[in-house]
Amino acid sequence: MGLASLLPPDLVVLLRKALKKDIITRVRTLESLLAWIQGRPQEAHETLSVEERCEAIALMLPCWVYLFPRLALTPSQRIRQLTLQVHDAILAFPMPHPDASCVRDELLSYTHMASILGFWAVLSHDTSRTVTRLGMQVWKTYVAWHEPNAQPTKLSLYEYTHVLVDHLRPILLSPMPAAALAQMTPSLQITPASADGTELQAKNRDDAHVDENAEEVNGRLVAGALAVRHGLLETAAEERMPELDAFFESAQLWSALLSREALRDDDEQAHGASSPVTRQRAWSLLALLWRIDAACVDRHKDTILPLVMQAALAERDVAVMQDMLAVCLPLLRAYPSAWIDDEDENLLPQFQAWVQVMAPLVPAACFPAVIVFLSTMPPELVPHASTSLPMIMEPLLSLAQVLAQGMSHPRAWDAYMLMVCECLRFMVRRVVPDTEETRAYVADELQCMYSTMVLPCDALPLPERLRVKSARELGRCLAALGDSVPEGTLAMIHASIASIDVARDGPALTALLVEMASAGRADDALAHALLQRLLGAWEPSSVALLTQLLESDLRTHLTSGDLADSALLVATHLIPSHLASEAPDSVVSFYTAYLRVCAAPEAVWEALFGATLEAPRTVLPVLVRVARDAAPFASADRVRAWQHDMIPRLMAEPRAWLALLDAPPDTLLNQETKDTLIRTLIHTAQHVDASEQPSFLRILCTWIGTRPHEHALQVCADAEAVAHLVPLVWRTGYLRDQQAYARTLWTYLTDASEALYPQAVEVLQTELLHGTTPPRRIAAASRALPPALASQVGLSAEHLTHAMQDVAGAATSPLMAVHDPIVPLASTAPPLVPAHMARLLRYAEACIDVPHTLSVAQTLPPIALAAMLLEDALVIGDKMEHVFTSPRDAQACLVRLVHAVTRQLSSLAAHVSADWHTSAAAAMPSYDGRDALTALLHMVWTYAVRTDALSYARLWSRLLSGVLSLTSASSSEADAWVRACRTKSAPLACAVLWATRTRPTAAHARWRNELAADLSGVPSARANTDGVRLLHLLQCAAPPQETGEALIPTQRAIFVLQTLQRWVTSDDDLDETVFALLATLFTHVAPVVQSVAGRHLDMMLDVVEENIHAVVLSEPAGWPTLLSTLMLLDTLYALCGHEHVQNALSAHRSALVGALHDAFVHVCAFVAASRPTPHDALDACTERLARLVDAHVPPERFTGPDDHDTLTRLVCTTTACQALQVAALSMLAKATHARVREQVVEMAVGSLSDAAVPQLSAPLVASLRAHAGYTPAVWADLDRHAVFSFLLQWLAVLDHFVEASLPLRTVFASELQTLLPTQLLPSVFVLISGVPRDVPALDGLRYALDEVDVAQLTPASVPALQGLAAHVYYRTLVHVPTQVRDWWMSLRDRQLSMRVAHFTSRFCTPVLAERELRHLRDPAALSRLQDESMSVRILASNEVVATYTVDEHPMEIGVRLPSDYPLHGVEIRDLKRVGVSEAQWRAWLLAVQQLLSGRNGLILDALTLFKKNAEAKFQGYEGAECAICYSIISPTDQSLPTKPCRTCKHKFAGSCLVKWVSTSGAAPCALCRGGRSARELVGRQAIEALKQVVYLDLFRQRDNVLLVQPDHVVRLDLALRGRLVRVVQVLAVHLGFLVAALQQLLLHGRLGNERRQRVRVARLDSRDKRRRIRPKFALRHKHAEIDAVRYRTQRLNVTHHRRAILPIVQRPALADRDLRHNVLRVKLYNLVRHIDAVGMQNLRIVIRREHRLRQLVQRRKRMLIRRKPPPQRRMPCLSRPSRPRSHRAPPVRLRSPLGRRAILVHTRIVRKLRTLNQPKHNRLLHTLQRRADIIQR
Repeated sequence: MGLASLLPPDLVVLLRKALKKDIITRVRTLESLLAWIQGRPQEAHETLSVEERCEAIALMLPCWVYLFPRLALTPSQRIRQLTLQVHDAILAFPMPHPDASCVRDELLSYTHMASILGFWAVLSHDTSRTVTRLGMQVWKTYVAWHEPNAQPTKLSLYEYTHVLVDHLRPILLSPMPAAALAQMTPSLQITPASADGTELQAKNRDDAHVDENAEEVNGRLVAGALAVRHGLLETAAEERMPELDAFFESAQLWSALLSREALRDDDEQAHGASSPVTRQRAWSLLALLWRIDAACVDRHKDTILPLVMQAALAERDVAVMQDMLAVCLPLLRAYPSAWIDDEDENLLPQFQAWVQVMAPLVPAACFPAVIVFLSTMPPELVPHASTSLPMIMEPLLSLAQVLAQGMSHPRAWDAYMLMVCECLRFMVRRVVPDTEETRAYVADELQCMYSTMVLPCDALPLPERLRVKSARELGRCLAALGDSVPEGTLAMIHASIASIDVARDGPALTALLVEMASAGRADDALAHALLQRLLGAWEPSSVALLTQLLESDLRTHLTSGDLADSALLVATHLIPSHLASEAPDSVVSFYTAYLRVCAAPEAVWEALFGATLEAPRTVLPVLVRVARDAAPFASADRVRAWQHDMIPRLMAEPRAWLALLDAPPDTLLNQETKDTLIRTLIHTAQHVDASEQPSFLRILCTWIGTRPHEHALQVCADAEAVAHLVPLVWRTGYLRDQQAYARTLWTYLTDASEALYPQAVEVLQTELLHGTTPPRRIAAASRALPPALASQVGLSAEHLTHAMQDVAGAATSPLMAVHDPIVPLASTAPPLVPAHMARLLRYAEACIDVPHTLSVAQTLPPIALAAMLLEDALVIGDKMEHVFTSPRDAQACLVRLVHAVTRQLSSLAAHVSADWHTSAAAAMPSYDGRDALTALLHMVWTYAVRTDALSYARLWSRLLSGVLSLTSASSSEADAWVRACRTKSAPLACAVLWATRTRPTAAHARWRNELAADLSGVPSARANTDGVRLLHLLQCAAPPQETGEALIPTQRAIFVLQTLQRWVTSDDDLDETVFALLATLFTHVAPVVQSVAGRHLDMMLDVVEENIHAVVLSEPAGWPTLLSTLMLLDTLYALCGHEHVQNALSAHRSALVGALHDAFVHVCAFVAASRPTPHDALDACTERLARLVDAHVPPERFTGPDDHDTLTRLVCTTTACQALQVAALSMLAKATHARVREQVVEMAVGSLSDAAVPQLSAPLVASLRAHAGYTPAVWADLDRHAVFSFLLQWLAVLDHFVEASLPLRTVFASELQTLLPTQLLPSVFVLISGVPRDVPALDGLRYALDEVDVAQLTPASVPALQGLAAHVYYRTLVHVPTQVRDWWMSLRDRQLSMRVAHFTSRFCTPVLAERELRHLRDPAALSRLQDESMSVRILASNEVVATYTVDEHPMEIGVRLPSDYPLHGVEIRDLKRVGVSEAQWRAWLLAVQQLLSGRNGLILDALTLFKKNAEAKFQGYEGAECAICYSIISPTDQSLPTKPCRTCKHKFAGSCLVKWVSTSGAAPCALCRGGRSARELVGRQAIEALKQVVYLDLFRQRDNVLLVQPDHVVRLDLALRGRLVRVVQVLAVHLGFLVAALQQLLLHGRLGNERRQRVRVARLDSRDKRRRIRPKFALRHKHAEIDAVRYRTQRLNVTHHRRAILPIVQRPALADRDLRHNVLRVKLYNLVRHIDAVGMQNLRIVIRREHRLRQLVQRRKRMLIRRKPPPQRRMPCLSRPSRPRSHRAPPVRLRSPLGRRAILVHTRIVRKLRTLNQPKHNRLLHTLQRRADIIQR
């Protein structure tokens, strides 16, 4: 309390919590303590100053010293790491001022260090890398291994050596280090400790914090102590060595070398048994001891050496191997006697086993050590006899098979072969005597090595690379053995050379002979035979082999003797003729080596020169390289002759001779040949493909670069060559490829001659006017010219004018009339030429990018005209493929042009004066040259007046609109333009009216009235001429709707409509253009005359009908006409609030509906047939038409077969018209719903004929069957519109299920049995999953999968397509979940199965569950389902409980949706059964399950079916209560009254009747007192009861007592849930009298692993008696031992196939002799997998096997228990599952059954049981198929 009162309260709390046992509490406490020390308080604690914290820490140090040992020994790695962090924070705490306490000095004082230094040292050398890294950092910071006063700021271990030694002694010299430390450390004795010394931890809330068990804790302590001992040994003074020497004489210390495999039966626990780190440090300590004090090792060799050999030969850990070999090999060299064991045990087999196991794992360390081990073995181990050779070599050679199957190191085979050969040499020279027997053994070993490792062998399939390595080592070995090699071995090699395959075996044999020759043992006979074989059977691969022989000492065989001519023939004929198939490097190496030793080099050069002339492309590179490397070279005369013959071939094909430029000087190429080659090269470069031109220039640049000035002048001197070279250089270096070597070449040429610059200007100017290079790149290239010449590259005004005139007179597509009314619907102008359009676009970009001297008035019109025409092309769907590579490039170009026009026009409009508009408008007819903006408008106006071209008029209109907008012009300023610019030119007049229509002016209104007045006076005869012109002008003059201004006054509109009425009713033939313009005019006039009565509204509707029926969509004006007509109709529908409009629409309703229907069908048919390119007019038409049809046409109009086929054909068409396709899908869905509703009614009333069987849409199914589905390859070239159409087709198919009844859904689903698993579902998940790193998978959280608006999706967007695919999958789960489940269960692709399960459970199941439960929450559905007898509860866990009440007895079933519904079916839960037999109850549940899982039914349908079954079952039982219990449902066994009286026919419950007869002694009938007597009932019926079956449901009645007659056949449910076998309680009664409780069969235990475990077994009638059995679970057919404590037990001999077993302990069951011959039928629910059979003393259980796991879960397993088997018969035993389970089963609590109420349950005959001998039971496992012995007691 004194110290606690001095410390801060929060620190006191932390220190007290550190004493807690819970791991989590300690972790959080240390984290908080660390934060407190560092000044980061937790939660709301106050922050103390540095001085206050310093004083508190100084006071806290005794507490920390007390806690440190406990924390350092904890098994939690996190706690140990935090302990070091807190320790470091305390030591590093700063001094707040000089007079303050130094926490570091205080803690490092002897008072505190004496208690914790040892723990700190061991903790700093922890086995965890994280803890060790931190611990060593802290340790080195504050501790030093040196003498005092060397570093005053650190703790010197010189004075603390005895402290460390005292701490290490109990750790290293005690078998239980943790327990030994607990005995000597006070802070470790305050809490209970286990037997092994580890602290008993409290129950941990987080298992992740507990890292070690007791054995691992001891291993960690020993490992840390060994590391500390290592440091002490390195730095200890001589006077300390005796104190340290006491450790090394202890066998317990060196037991740290022993692994678990090294322990013997009599060995005690070893420190290193379970810790490889401990063994590493022990070996490292021994190595240090041997290095610095070998005498100490010698003194204690009797203790150390046996343990070293025992540990080394049993070590199987790869990490320990390096440390072990580093010390073991030197010890064996010094003490070979270590191989001799005191117990005379032969260590050679252990050594060979170690080599067999560890050498393949660590080849780099183990294989070199084998020879060292072998060299230290004494004669007692390896006798000096001939038999020692095979004894040593054969195990080593057998390792080749292991290595051939897979090597862990790239140099493993090299180390292995070196080891084998060294061991063979050692054995032959040092061990075995030189006898005939030895030579025979040597021959056998060498033959084995040669035949299996050098030559190919089926028993040891080695690749060629390894066989070559083997041959090299074998060659060195043969050379080293010298005369010891038997002659038969060389003869065997010589004989095999004649039959080898040169290509396969030549490299290995060549390597063998070359290595033998290099080692000084060249065998001439073998070399001659191999060369003869190589030269005789020529193979292309022989070149490399001959090269190796030429570079070795065997070269003389090729230059002299009988093989010289053959070698010369190969060099002069064979190799040159096979150069096309030879590797150039090997050929060059061969000639280089051969020419050095060849006697006739001129013949070789002659052959090479001749081959070069025949095939220069192949041979010339080889010749150049040989000429560079080989010597001697050919004579000068022969070279000149070759050059003379080469010139004609060079002129014909210069590219084949380009390699000559790389030839060394003065060898193959002279000046004349070089000049000819360069000149020909330049001329040829102009005529080759563009892809080959860079290679010519690269070679030319390289050649010029050797002598730049000289070679460049030489090239420039040839004018013709320069004329070809300059364009090539500029295209390659500046315009197209921008290659650096081409620019370097241009620099070389211009440095030699500046006359080349004008040619470059001409090249750039030509490329700008007529080429395809972007102008921006041309401008960049011009910067490489001098500024004076660069300004000459550009366009002139004439170029721009001609380019504009070529395109201005072309016709504009009528489709543009949708956006620009200036465009007429009919035109006689010629079409636009694509080349002219491309040139204008190029000039427009040049005006932007290329510097020029033209004015804005000259450059802005072509830019604006190009932008306008490019916009027109994109609007009408023209992708401009002749100009742009992709639509995106065209859009980017349009944006760039529009920005340029806006920027230049804004700069011009920014400085206009106040009266500019008036003066500029007046200047249009005649320009006075005042400003650039007026000049610009005047220029375009002049072009339009002169040419009367529509494009100029449209351009002028757009420029004027832009000027009015940029200058914020008022109405009066716009009025000036209207007054001044009235012209007779129709295009210009339309342009003026359209540009000024947004600003209401008096001049504009007056012009509109004049046009209307003129139109009123036009007769029908001139309607096609003047009428069209005036209608067009009025269309352009119409003000926008948002201004609210009428086109013309009402009276004027009436006059116009009267004139138009006369046109329509006249006999004159009116053009289609007139009707199209009439529809547009009526759209603007209808709001004006809507309140005026008359025939004009009927005329408008007549025009609508006429246009819809007469429109031709294939003509250019068709779509604008249809759009204007639909806009008129939409306007009239919007005005239907007025009486006159409403009456007119009502009168024409039928005709309009028909017209809209026909229009929609016609458009769908046209799009499906022609697949037009999408454009704005088409999109606007389809959008407006779909909206009108959806609003005014009933879906029944589309149910006809022709309409259905048309809509289906459009949905199945791959088209870009998405809006129309979606509208067609919507109409098709509505029509499908209507048709399905009719089919539902017809099927319900049974009026369907055989020919009218409902089916899915035949065209849709046919289209889907023709589709192949999608694979991941679809992403390589994704056709988004095709995918969109595919998904829409499936939506149309799934629409059939929306309104379908359950039987109809079943019919529809049967048609999709093949399409769903083979096409839809794989395709959907291909789309959803995307492509890794390219297309991300769909994030289902971003989309509402159940509600996707298809009309808002964009097929061009991949996420939109993925969202639509997910919606289709969701719809599939909704309508056909059974088919989806079957497909998922049949998947073989694990990755796909996991993706499907993850996507379904995460994104689909919650929505589906909500949908299923939403049907139940619907009040209308609940009203049909719920009543006074039926109630439904919806639980939060996606479960529905239905309760049907009968006579106040509830009967319940549960329906639960799994987490991955519907991939796993709905689970039907049997909650409570009342009044129904088991068979019927299961039939009900099966029907409900089948409805949900097999017929795609809803939960609502399933509960309705359950209710119908219950109502049908209990119908008629009202008033028929049992007269004994007065209930419909028996309170005893929950059954109905089914036993009728023969007299009064009243029914009784069976259990009540038996009880009545047994207890009352009266007549059987409780009402009429009639029937048979009790004796008669008991007598005859008891005999018949031998065949009756009694059923007990343990799921609901597990606590009840089953009372049966002794002779009954008992049928039970044995539940195996989890890992505990439930207790089956069986009691017998005789004629209703309860007898004593029988001893029962009790299966109890758990599925365990190989560890020892205790099993408790109890009898039912003696619950207080306990029998302890300690079985030992063993492997490999050992006996399972069971020892009894007080009672006699049995002994099990178990064969379990390398798995642990479930112990079976049984007592004599059913002791009554009358039950011996009964047959017990048992059902198993959820039987664990891999159970084969169960054997018992008195009973036998045989289980039917099921091969499918899913059936195992769903299908109940049945078992037959037959009568007692004969004594000593072999019986099968229960084996555990394949997956080990090691957790402990809960104890069984047995209840006495004597107080239970006796219940007699249903006694109906269920089934006759057949014997095992009948053939129908072939599926049952017989007893001899699984063998185990149970020895009777």
